[in-house]
Amino acid sequence: MTIRTFIFFLLLASIVPFALTACGDSEGPAEQAGENIDQAAEQAEDRTENAMDKMEEKAEEAGESMEDAMDNAEDEIDEINN
Repeated sequence: MTIRTFIFFLLLASIVPFALTACGDSEGPAEQAGENIDQAAEQAEDRTENAMDKMEEKAEEAGESMEDAMDNAEDEIDEINN
């Protein structure tokens, strides 16, 4: 083994632990910010879905009210004509 090969493996052996430490389980600020963004997006999606559901219910109620009003108007017109 030459001195170059020995130095290469020595440097490699000293760099690998630092590289593996960087891949640890601890979350950095960027990961925490990403998780916060994900949570905010999920909450916004849930709120949007709830608002859409409420809007759909109100539109159905308005449609039913309009149908009832048309039926009543039609009945009154029929009474007037007869």
